[in-house]
Amino acid sequence: QNPSIGAARLCMGGGSANSMLGFCYIARAVSQKELTALTSVLVMIRFVGMAAGPIFNAALAMVDISLFGGRFLLGPLNSVGVLTFLMNLVAMATVYCFLEEVDDGVGEDVGDRDVKPNDHDKKSNSK
Repeated sequence: QNPSIGAARLCMGGGSANSMLGFCYIARAVSQKELTALTSVLVMIRFVGMAAGPIFNAALAMVDISLFGGRFLLGPLNSVGVLTFLMNLVAMATVYCFLEEVDDGVGEDVGDRDVKPNDHDKKSNSK
């Protein structure tokens, strides 16, 4: 079997885990009222990123740069990976520097934050 298929599946699994971490962070960091809107924005940004991928491929198809005295050649086949690496590095630095840690809320039901019970909940709790 081709080992690159296994490596590709491993990378896809990491990407899926990254997506899930984003959704989990939003679910813990925002109020119930904002949850739907921000989840929709996150999904939209991911789709825009997938649509922009081929544009980057087309732009990087003409790259032919020799770095470090010819020891490292940046061409159309590896420039996409280098660009992806640099973009992920910037994203990780941004998350590390600017994203606030979410309070655990131990003992708090996270799903009930900032939400007032409606009449149906009052009726069911009074029984």
